[in-house]
Amino acid sequence: MHFRTSLLDVDCAMKHVGLVVTDTQLAEAVVRNYVLEFKVNDKNECTHALAQVGHAAFRFEPNGAFDQVYVKNQKRRLERPLSFGDVIEWDDADVTNKLISRIRRVPPLFETRIYDGRSQVLVSGVVSPSDKFLFWSQYFPRIEIDSASSNDVLPNVSVSAWLNIAVDADRKLCIEFDSFENVECETSIVAAAPWNRNGSKYTTLTIPINDDGLESQIEEPEMSSYDGGWKQVLILCSLSIVALRGAPQLRGNLHRWEINFL
Repeated sequence: MHFRTSLLDVDCAMKHVGLVVTDTQLAEAVVRNYVLEFKVNDKNECTHALAQVGHAAFRFEPNGAFDQVYVKNQKRRLERPLSFGDVIEWDDADVTNKLISRIRRVPPLFETRIYDGRSQVLVSGVVSPSDKFLFWSQYFPRIEIDSASSNDVLPNVSVSAWLNIAVDADRKLCIEFDSFENVECETSIVAAAPWNRNGSKYTTLTIPINDDGLESQIEEPEMSSYDGGWKQVLILCSLSIVALRGAPQLRGNLHRWEINFL
């Protein structure tokens, strides 16, 4: 399944995009069809507003169409209920009496699940180096994590986490941290964090080879092995990376390759 990664993926003509946060397929007396709308403020940070989809969004009007197959397919498509995790778009003109009356279904933004009765989304983010209880992600920039979980992950390491999203009977939105899932291979989210935006996307580490004995580990090539061509020695030193407690650790190791250019 393809997931969009940014609000910038939304067509500029589409003014609103939101995540369906209630499941209309559940057996309830009244279906609210709440949508979590994502907005970008003047600080280029994502904020949220709660919107509601009206019943008019699920009604099909033929408008003179005579093709019965077309009418049947369009009617079935529009009447299909929304589910938690669906993503929709709408324009200002699609809102009537504070209810969204027309929607466009678009590719999802997140992996979702219903776990132990809780509606959850999986997001990629990073823990702040100055506040170990702050988890930042593009769509949910300020999520507080619990004390136990804060000790399981290092700051400035890209990780994925499950968030609980719910709307109570008083129409109050609740977004809270549930658990960390795993370490992410993609590290662009680290550079996008507000405390890293003005810094370099690449980390440079100076290794004092004169003081740690590395020079003594590098073998000079034997003269008899020189064949007259250009020769370059490439040395790769991997560093220890620890992200989650209990995860496999990579330790320092020295490798040597010889590349001949004839």
